[in-house]
Amino acid sequence: MSGLKSILLVIPILSILFSCSKSKVVQSTFNITVPIQESYAGIMIAQNETTGKNITKKVAAGTNQISMSLPAGKWQFSFVLWDGANPFEGGAICSNDSFDLEGPGRVIDVNLSQSKCGQAFFGGTDSYDASNGFKLLNLHACADVGHVAAATDTCDGVYRGFSASYKLAVLQFDDVNGSAKTVAFETECMNADSTSSNISTALRFPVSGLEGGLEILIKGYPYDNCSGTPASITYKGVVASADSKIFPATTSTEWFARSPAVHRSVVLQTEAGSACDSGASFSGVKINGTYTYKSVATSAGSNYMVKSSSLNYNSAERVLPNTTNPAGEENLVDAVTVGNKVYFITNIENYTRGLFSFDGSSIVSYNTGINSTATDYSNQAGYGDKLIQFGTKVFTTFKETATGDQKLCSINTTTGAFSCGSDDDDYDNFTIIAKNSSGIYYKASKTADSNVDLRHFDGNATHTTIKDLTAASLGSAWPSMYTVGALDFVVLASHPNYYLGMFSGPSVLDMSMAASTVESKNGRGYYVDTSPSPNRVYTFTSSTPVDIETASSADFSTYTSYTFYGSIGDIVYFGASDGANLKIFGFNTSNNALTQIGSDDSIGSVSSVILNNKLYFTKSASTSNVTAIYQISGTTLTTVKVINATSVNWTSLSLIGNRIYFSTDDGVNGVEPWISDGTTDGTFMLKDINSGNGSSYPYFVQQKLGSYVLFKVGTTTYRTEGTVATTQVLFSAPTGLDIYSPRVFDNGYLMNYNYNGTRGVLYFGPQ
Repeated sequence: MSGLKSILLVIPILSILFSCSKSKVVQSTFNITVPIQESYAGIMIAQNETTGKNITKKVAAGTNQISMSLPAGKWQFSFVLWDGANPFEGGAICSNDSFDLEGPGRVIDVNLSQSKCGQAFFGGTDSYDASNGFKLLNLHACADVGHVAAATDTCDGVYRGFSASYKLAVLQFDDVNGSAKTVAFETECMNADSTSSNISTALRFPVSGLEGGLEILIKGYPYDNCSGTPASITYKGVVASADSKIFPATTSTEWFARSPAVHRSVVLQTEAGSACDSGASFSGVKINGTYTYKSVATSAGSNYMVKSSSLNYNSAERVLPNTTNPAGEENLVDAVTVGNKVYFITNIENYTRGLFSFDGSSIVSYNTGINSTATDYSNQAGYGDKLIQFGTKVFTTFKETATGDQKLCSINTTTGAFSCGSDDDDYDNFTIIAKNSSGIYYKASKTADSNVDLRHFDGNATHTTIKDLTAASLGSAWPSMYTVGALDFVVLASHPNYYLGMFSGPSVLDMSMAASTVESKNGRGYYVDTSPSPNRVYTFTSSTPVDIETASSADFSTYTSYTFYGSIGDIVYFGASDGANLKIFGFNTSNNALTQIGSDDSIGSVSSVILNNKLYFTKSASTSNVTAIYQISGTTLTTVKVINATSVNWTSLSLIGNRIYFSTDDGVNGVEPWISDGTTDGTFMLKDINSGNGSSYPYFVQQKLGSYVLFKVGTTTYRTEGTVATTQVLFSAPTGLDIYSPRVFDNGYLMNYNYNGTRGVLYFGPQ
């Protein structure tokens, strides 16, 4: 860099003429002639010192004139030009001067030099030193900069940004009102460190200067090499920004900027500073813009309903503060969200249970006085332990007094009215089981003889006994519910014998089968009747089950176990094991045809999914010792892809979205994540995470968020959109941090975590 670079401005009335020498006056515009070396390029800011409005222009290499219109007034012209190969790179020359744009024929001389880059306007010593010009800019793209205390911090753990790569861009304002924004130029792509989001750059830039006259755009990309759709954050006057921090160093400037990432992480805790025990759990809803949580259990053994305007639990406050209640006595029992309210049951003073609603700001108690004289109910089932919505009401069960009968009670979510039933006085020990379109089903015992009945309530006034579960040696049964196609549900009662019944509305359709297993897959029910020998195998979509063996004249006398894979159209697929071989069958319910599919050399279990009306499965082991994905269409078996011809090593297939995810060993790369769309070419390894023949043993998250599928390898979480290029690290945990049990919440993921023995919850979500 040598000598001074000059710019001459000639200002006629409201017009200005810039040139190396005198030129004729040009009305209505002023022209800037920039006599600089061809290698220089950069930016110019023309800022009105009265209004603060400005125009930002790109100065391309070789530029000798920029035309624009400006109103009269005092204006400040600032230039930063670089001679590097890319924007912000190389040596810089600068200028910052103020001029009154009034009166005709005025000549202004603007000089550019390296030394002027050290002016306070450009950041002074924070950004500049005499030997190097602007200091190197090292970027730390954090998810949260609130914890950053020094330039040596690395945004590791849960605080690092979740963009994989970045670009910095300068916004150009094409008019004085700043309404026409375009990207003037941007840097080359910068890949972040996968564990800290740190970026060492070749950029030299006045980070802390320009007094807010320049807007900088940070563009964060979901994948390496700036691929995928970016998210962005704009900074204007970064020194004052709460989203950034600047740490000047001798030879570089450390800039901590909040990541404009596709995902971010927030630590959620029960209360500020509390530690969570091994039984930590979490649930939450968002009501009227307020996050309302059933909190994690604390080491004291209790949990609470808390609220927060953000996902950060440290700013949460208790919804139901009981200052006189010992910490171990308050326990949130159940919660359900209806409209813009959450209804919940919690233990209050002296183990008394209360029923409340919360709309994000205020709390309402519905059963004040009920249970007011009750004692410890902690070992008595059915007293306000479940909430269920039906129509416009939310139902639960309570006793009116400590010694009175138990009632089925409800809140009208429209009127707020709370009431308890009157025609159920002869019953006690209520347990709400499920609901269908006709009402609520519950189990209750008669007060007089303790007989257990299965009952139905229509939601208004009518309670109906639909089955005496004590009759026929059924004992005090605990039913379970299964939805099957158009049927409301199936009940399996299991003491002392198995009993299968179907219900349509409040009426029972008695099947009276001894079923040890009932499954519902693809709108069809399946069960095995264990009372006869050999066992009988059934499928059903109505109250009349089909006995597969009798209908097909098959002999299953040597089979000891069965596995149902699902149904496609009229064909039911299941496996039958004789203890040595597992045979796969297809039973056509339209003509009772039973077909064995493939050979009977299977040993062990089969993992299967249904995709595009085809059954895909893998064998956990076989006499042929081959790892492969197979497809069944109708009763025709084909091999999709042989992955390993000499050994078998599988995990279960997972259907996530419209792709099959699994992990396996191809004999070269160890057990790694794979994907399949059901075709040979569409079945491939996503990433060799533990390079060579080492195994990563990935665990796939079953819920998909947007276009992403997540899987976990040790303490590192990956995301993928189903291609090799999009399979990237989302979160690399620091030593001692493990995450597990992920689920979708508010367009993000909630994950329990264990950090060196302290448990809590992390949230991964969009910016």
